[in-house]
Amino acid sequence: MNTYKRNQIIIFWHGIITILFLSYLCFYFSHEKMIPYMFAIIILLEISFLIFSLKSEKRNSSIYKKSITDFLTGAYNRDFLDSFFKKHDVNDYIFVMIDIDHFKIVNDDYGHNIGDVVLKKLTSTIQSSIRTEKEKDYFIRLGGEEFLIVLSKNNFIEASSVISFIERIRKIIKNIEFRNEKNEPFNITVSFGVNTTYDFVESVEKALLSADIALYRAKLTRDSVVLFNEKKMNRPKLELENILSMIQSRFVISFYQPVVNLKTNVVKNNEAFIRMKNGEEMFYPSDFLNSLQKNEDKILIFKDLMDYNLDRLSEKPGFKVSINMEINELFIDSIFEHLLLIAITHQNVKGRITLEVKNTDNEILDFKELSKKLSKLKENGYILSVDNFSMSSFDFLLLSYSELFNEVKISSFLVKSLASRRNNTRNIIKYIVMFAKEHDLDVVATQIESEKVKNELIELGVIYGQGYYIEKPEEI
Repeated sequence: MNTYKRNQIIIFWHGIITILFLSYLCFYFSHEKMIPYMFAIIILLEISFLIFSLKSEKRNSSIYKKSITDFLTGAYNRDFLDSFFKKHDVNDYIFVMIDIDHFKIVNDDYGHNIGDVVLKKLTSTIQSSIRTEKEKDYFIRLGGEEFLIVLSKNNFIEASSVISFIERIRKIIKNIEFRNEKNEPFNITVSFGVNTTYDFVESVEKALLSADIALYRAKLTRDSVVLFNEKKMNRPKLELENILSMIQSRFVISFYQPVVNLKTNVVKNNEAFIRMKNGEEMFYPSDFLNSLQKNEDKILIFKDLMDYNLDRLSEKPGFKVSINMEINELFIDSIFEHLLLIAITHQNVKGRITLEVKNTDNEILDFKELSKKLSKLKENGYILSVDNFSMSSFDFLLLSYSELFNEVKISSFLVKSLASRRNNTRNIIKYIVMFAKEHDLDVVATQIESEKVKNELIELGVIYGQGYYIEKPEEI
């Protein structure tokens, strides 16, 4: 029972007791002159009690409100969520889980005071964007940088309108300019996992779990909104037979992310990220690549990928692509021969395809044979890049043939580490840039996810970069 109802019951019974007591006094003291005095005393007592009750109710209401409110942000807290759904049907609401991308980096780099500013601004922005409590929308801090929006279904006809609404909030947050203690600007991005619960959900825990699963998917790409889809998110692992069938049906496609000059934003080329698309259903590399272990299967998907990219190059005369390759794939004769055949039969793509080579197996390779293959590819118009460069011994062995390469792509691990002040990443990247300049190599930084990291890379002499802060991979 809440404080308000309890106080109402106390006042009601107090009134009944007072009336009974007054009746008793009137009966006991039948002298007429005493009755006005008794009434005056009773009224004074009633007024005093009423004032006391109102103050007590206000004080108790204030204590209750504090108990369900996050002290830092002013959002509701987890206790509110628990009590709210004891009295409301979970199926009347939409759950939107929110997580600030790389919030730990904000705290590490700028301090917890700035982190608190970010949390407060995020709260006020979302609270001003959602409907009022009268329309039954609520904003809740679950803990740390994780929040929850609870939206009334009465305000949304279908799931697509929810996504549009949340997308607007995402863009608003992304465009907020924060300032650190040195008055330097920085931005944040936020990931959203949405569970519309348009199908029956038996509990709050189930609704939250579904939103959390969608949030996990959103955080794989960051700065995105993902709608929970039970069929897609709980789909069984693809069998090899199904993968091969989709390859043969030419379901292999590419999403493209531009590599740009960090100062001018001029596009250098576009990295191709492999996908498979069956109708509206999208499959990512983790869904199928690990299953392709036989050389003949690798050949099949590689040829489809190249054909798809050749079509894009033909459609867009000024378009340039970069394609990821494992070094051991160059030792598969059919793949290497197919690359040479493309160079011969598609003269218009010379100088427009970059092959990003990397060694994922950490094998000791025949470097003499590898150098011959790389030389042949370069002679036939391919641009060569060392992908995922992290200053390993293999990376330097590969760059002992630096005359064959045009660029090095700095490991995403190094780029992400740059956001923290507590390491020597700056010195490592400085050394890579210095080495690249001496050997006339372009340097590309990958997975840039903030203005701060972009600016630091520019300061360190990195010319080119890509990442979600600049632009997401998109189908064209």
